[in-house]
Amino acid sequence: MNIRTALFSLIVLAILALSSCGNDAPPMAPAVNTKDSIAMMVDYGVATLMSDSGYVKYKLVAEEWHFFNRNNKSLWVFPKGVFLERYDRKFNVDMHVTADTAYFRDQNLLELRGRVYLQDLEKQVTFTSEELFYDTQKHLFYSRMYHHFRTPDRDLKGDWFESDDQFKKYHVKQSRGFVPVPGNGEQKAIETSETPSENESKRLEAVPTARKTNEVPLTAPDTTRVN
Repeated sequence: MNIRTALFSLIVLAILALSSCGNDAPPMAPAVNTKDSIAMMVDYGVATLMSDSGYVKYKLVAEEWHFFNRNNKSLWVFPKGVFLERYDRKFNVDMHVTADTAYFRDQNLLELRGRVYLQDLEKQVTFTSEELFYDTQKHLFYSRMYHHFRTPDRDLKGDWFESDDQFKKYHVKQSRGFVPVPGNGEQKAIETSETPSENESKRLEAVPTARKTNEVPLTAPDTTRVN
């Protein structure tokens, strides 16, 4: 092998080496913030108890529980439904809640979606809708979707709902349903603005405004508030 051939071979090897080194690094995609997009924890077949002020307050049952940490705020996601029980101080169940999907944001705001059903056993109250929020700090239930709300003496449907967590003060807008009229054995669909007291039965300040619809019994749009 002469000197020219040897030099040519070295040059070719050097070029190949440089080319291969330049292709060692694969194309890089933008960094993914795993805290924002990927669950930090996924648990299956969950059944757990949660306390409040030192007392066991809730029982949670879910098929899947996804835990996220977004911008230093926690997010719990229950994509396959959730079942909740609430207990009184004597550890008796006083409320059931079910929903197709649930989100618990920063351990403060509970958002229920899908087939939402709530039953307060003590107050004999039921609530059904496709949306329900619960603010744990304000102890407030609210919804801005069509719902069906029942108490022992009322059967209301509306598109706007707010209530304290004891269902002593509730407000329904665009409502229609049954409200008892004092002194009359019948139930009528009426517009109401009601203020109950401890020493007297509930007093209705209302004027019947029933009109015929496709529904039976008669219904009328109104705003119903109980303070």
